[in-house]
Amino acid sequence: MVDVHASAVCAASREQAFAYIADYRHVGTWLYGVKRFVPVGDLDYGLDSVFDAALTIGAPIKTRVKVVEFTEGEQFAFDSIKGFVCSSTWRFESVDATSTRVSADISYTLPGGIASKALGKAIEPFVGIAVKHSVGALQREIEATAGR
Repeated sequence: MVDVHASAVCAASREQAFAYIADYRHVGTWLYGVKRFVPVGDLDYGLDSVFDAALTIGAPIKTRVKVVEFTEGEQFAFDSIKGFVCSSTWRFESVDATSTRVSADISYTLPGGIASKALGKAIEPFVGIAVKHSVGALQREIEATAGR
């Protein structure tokens, strides 16, 4: 299992930052390599909503994730339920009235076998780049949206 932690302070209220990230329609504006992130079923927000995702991070990755924790304005978490095994937890903490620390803990697991080892070697160099890019883009997008 590989664990990645990232955080950034955004010039936006906690409510603004949470609303931006929790809206699946914004994922393509900040998540590095995302090609598709669409709801599956009737729910597209909150606990038990499910999404199909396709990304390219050194190699094509497909997964289906479900929101398994959701506290409005504070945190949410995804777990994969099909495809590439991953999970993430997103937390939002007010720094002051106009700034928010957004923290993400992301984990992924590569299954055993030769194909898995090849996938791991293909994506490993890109993970750091993807996280750095995504954090910077997310910060810019939240601040731009909050400033509107």
